[in-house]
Amino acid sequence: MIEYINKFERVIYYILMVLLAGVIFLGVLELLVILYSSIISEYSLSNHEILQIFGYFLLILIGIELLETIKVYLLKHEIYVEIIVLVAIIAVARKI
Repeated sequence: MIEYINKFERVIYYILMVLLAGVIFLGVLELLVILYSSIISEYSLSNHEILQIFGYFLLILIGIELLETIKVYLLKHEIYVEIIVLVAIIAVARKI
């Protein structure tokens, strides 16, 4: 019974990794569209727009770090505290 639960858990982790990779990819595409439209339409960015763009960058970095956390857990069955702390720092920096 434990084997089936472990296999089910691994399948869920793989599904989460694929979904998270898709979200990260779409986030990068959206960031590119925002940058392109901002540069083409105005040639200069206001402070608010620059902060919004940095927020998108940090969100993508959080997603990448979460993907790395899931990947490490699948490979080694260990959770590295460094990665969790890094995600938390990036999230806090995004709010500041």
